[in-house]
Amino acid sequence: MKKTLILACMIATAFVSCSKEDPEITIPERVDIVLTKSEAEVLEAGTDFSFDLFREVASRNGYGNIFISPLSAHIATCMLANGAEGETYSQIVKTLGYEGFSINDVNSAYSTLVSGLRKVDTSTKLEIANALWVNKIFPVSKTFADGMAKNYDANVKNLDFGSRDAVKTINKWCSDKTEKMIPDFLKELEPDDVMLLMNALYFNGKWKEKFDKAQTVEDSFSTLDSKSVKKEFMRISKKFSYAETEDEKIRMCELPYGNGAFVMDIILPDQDVDFKSFIDKMTGEGWKNMFTYRGTHKIVLALPKFKMEAEYDLKDALSAMGMERAYDPKKAELKKMCSNDDWQLWVDRTIQKSVIEVDEDGSKAAAVTTHVIKGTTSPGPEAVINFTCDHPFMFMIRETTSGAILFMGTFTE
Repeated sequence: MKKTLILACMIATAFVSCSKEDPEITIPERVDIVLTKSEAEVLEAGTDFSFDLFREVASRNGYGNIFISPLSAHIATCMLANGAEGETYSQIVKTLGYEGFSINDVNSAYSTLVSGLRKVDTSTKLEIANALWVNKIFPVSKTFADGMAKNYDANVKNLDFGSRDAVKTINKWCSDKTEKMIPDFLKELEPDDVMLLMNALYFNGKWKEKFDKAQTVEDSFSTLDSKSVKKEFMRISKKFSYAETEDEKIRMCELPYGNGAFVMDIILPDQDVDFKSFIDKMTGEGWKNMFTYRGTHKIVLALPKFKMEAEYDLKDALSAMGMERAYDPKKAELKKMCSNDDWQLWVDRTIQKSVIEVDEDGSKAAAVTTHVIKGTTSPGPEAVINFTCDHPFMFMIRETTSGAILFMGTFTE
């Protein structure tokens, strides 16, 4: 059971940390997440996805400051799998690590995980929300929409994507679900966008062992390109879980939040370890087998305070990981999302925005991920329209790109 819980929480790689118990807060007992055998197997099988996605994003963004939410991307992509079939479905579940499992197994595992994450430590605030935004002109499948509501507790809403209010409505939902950390997720909706599959994630955890603000001092930090910059370093000396590799070149300190259900793992390679190579070798299996020694030790820790904001289109990363067919306008098989076979659907872009703040009290983090679905429809039989101008009518002459009206008139007699 302990291994199962660790694996379940590892999927939420973006959320990990430590601190001293606040005397004003009663730390609740941990409520273990109880998984069935098949649910545990699903979550364990999906562990590689987190590391594969991180490596892809890091390699495509110069290995600098990277911050993503694998869990948010994972949930949004599981939602997408529910609307896929054929080779597109096979590629998605293979990318997720879920070959050999039914979509019902996957849905059940995530329903149980999300429910459990919300209750495992009530002193840590965790918001997980899903939404299915549908363009009002698009004939969404009732089976698909009902499945999103049932299995992912998704808010299913029809909007006029051509209206300015649509973007405002979606952005307000994102802001509300992330405690205003991500208030402006969407800039615009494009004319042939028909649906958004969206996940929002918010985390606010207080360190179990707080850092003393009086101990925070400015010191030097060596950047990836070996430049020295000044940062504010938080300092603490306490017993923490610790691990290291056989050659002692890579070490890890585990900092717990609240009742210890959520932690931040800080993985520190020695300065002579090539950081890019280190990231490239980080896999789910490698993570499980990386450390040959684990134990609890007195640790003197210095950790920079930091705030990061990031935005990525995960399309190229997920395509490289194996689900390129979903992004192909001609080959994507997403007809399970639609009640009309005349529509051809594909994923146009997969946007993720994320924010994290780490200070002496704890960590706040948020992410929103959406798969933006585009669609085109084949024309039906040509309609015959009678247009007999046998009564007064109005007319105008206008410029189409700007909409400027050059002339306007009526003909009445």
